[in-house]
Amino acid sequence: MTPLQKPLHVHSLRGALFFLILSLLAPPYVKVSAEAPTITSFVATNNTILMRFAWEISNGGGHSFSVPCIPNIRYYKTDFSSFACGTPTSISTSASAAFELFAANYSGGPTLVTAYLTPLDGSGTPFSEAARAVSLTIPSITYPIDTFDLSTTTISSAYPTLTLSWSTDKWVPGANFIFECRPSITIYEGTTLDGRPLPCGTIAYSTALPTTGGRQFTFKNSGTDADTVSISIIPSLDDGFDQTHPTTKSVVVRATKEETPSITVTPEEVMLLSKATTTISWVAKNSPGVRIALACANNSTILLGDPSITCTRNTEKQFPPTGSITIVGESKDGGRTSATLEIFPAAKDGTYVLGLSKKAHIIIGPISQPLPQKEVTPISPSVTLVPVPTKTVSPTPAFRFTKTIRRGSENNDVTELQKLLSRFPAIYPEKIVLGYFGAATERAVARLKVKYKIVGDPVGVVGPKTRAVLNSLSK
Repeated sequence: MTPLQKPLHVHSLRGALFFLILSLLAPPYVKVSAEAPTITSFVATNNTILMRFAWEISNGGGHSFSVPCIPNIRYYKTDFSSFACGTPTSISTSASAAFELFAANYSGGPTLVTAYLTPLDGSGTPFSEAARAVSLTIPSITYPIDTFDLSTTTISSAYPTLTLSWSTDKWVPGANFIFECRPSITIYEGTTLDGRPLPCGTIAYSTALPTTGGRQFTFKNSGTDADTVSISIIPSLDDGFDQTHPTTKSVVVRATKEETPSITVTPEEVMLLSKATTTISWVAKNSPGVRIALACANNSTILLGDPSITCTRNTEKQFPPTGSITIVGESKDGGRTSATLEIFPAAKDGTYVLGLSKKAHIIIGPISQPLPQKEVTPISPSVTLVPVPTKTVSPTPAFRFTKTIRRGSENNDVTELQKLLSRFPAIYPEKIVLGYFGAATERAVARLKVKYKIVGDPVGVVGPKTRAVLNSLSK
């Protein structure tokens, strides 16, 4: 029987057996689902403003790391390049990573920073369900102002310009000034009185100054006495300026009236024998120098140590503000004669004001004629001793505050308030005692009210409630 002649059921049996064997030898089909990425660890530590992060991720295809955008905090890598806040960033491609980041906090107080880590799955998609977060408390920069220098500590009307130079901490974005001064003081930007006047008791500029720089200011004191101006440099913030961390220095501004030239001449009267020699001295204040004029009677001859000055000819020569000159006088006819030496102090612009001069009167007598002598009243040798009663010195009573004082007040109560507040550096670090109630005093009063929980008086005003506390502290 040929194969074609075999029954049909035999061929069907063999085919079924072939497919059965093939299906047994083939690998089974299994539906596989990949494991979700997980963060096995995420830790953080900090050394002041340097933050350190470390993490491990399993079953992940990467990660994204981010820190939040917080006012007055900026982030920098260890190479001091900026690190963007609020933007997910891949730090590395490995499953384990460590990362350091500076959080420059110039807010004036400690701030909580929370970092976020999100693993990516095999396709690079963030797997937010497995995200982790860690938080660190970042302290504020301790000394936001590095340097602050004044070109001088005393300003006169002759040299009224002051140069301020400064530099901030490298993390601080800028700075500003606050001038504390009385109403008699005017401060101009630049080196002349034509510059823009700057305010006292408040922030000088509406926008931040650079982190490093120098500026010149011209001061005018229209009062009658020298006064002290307190100058504070403060760090800038993202939304303003930090007035709680000032660096403060002071400068004395002399009054314009105080700067009027003056002169003293010694002696103011000289009596000489003919051909005798004497010396006239002078001291000029607030003056670059003096001029000397000589006026003589017709019968006198006067010789000065400087031959350019004679009885008939005066000179335009300017002498130093302090000096002396020798004088030899002679009477032409042998009789009594006289001369006058007048010394004029110069103003800062080089002009001479007649009303400011001082004179030395020189009287010359003949050799044979004795000079007039001033009568001297003899002192009686009889002296009666009078007992002086002993006084009992009582201790000075403590000052009592009885007046309501506020910003703009200027009186002895303000002086006593500033003296008392200066005993508490945390309340009144500026320690400015001017007798004028400015912004620094107002801030100190506000701090006093917080410390002693004073309520009832307006903010920054010394009212009845505040006076009661002050009087208890001054005992």
